[in-house]
Amino acid sequence: MSDLRYQDKALSKRILEFLEREHSGRENAIPHRAIREHFCVQDDGQDNHAFRRLYEKHVCSCSQGIFYPKTYTEVHAWGERIERNQHSAALRKSKVDALLAGRPELRPRSIAVQPSLFDGAQP
Repeated sequence: MSDLRYQDKALSKRILEFLEREHSGRENAIPHRAIREHFCVQDDGQDNHAFRRLYEKHVCSCSQGIFYPKTYTEVHAWGERIERNQHSAALRKSKVDALLAGRPELRPRSIAVQPSLFDGAQP
């Protein structure tokens, strides 16, 4: 598939569906190379980053590969890894915010606290 157009939304959707179905959660991470092979996309060197752009805003990575996050904890750990490796809190924030913008169900829910629980008063 040498004439792959990397802005192909249909391919992007297929990749994300595959990752969500088969590689959801850090424990199911898959190497980037294996994603390319699964979709029969040859690695010609120059287009490696273009191919990653098809899915990178929706997934996390770890030392084992790429995975579709299941929890905010996975997203948070991925963000910490970005900051540690890139030495950039701003990069961490932008990537985590971008991922969570597309996956709002992963955002932590705020907990309503009743003040009476802390002051000893009875509700």
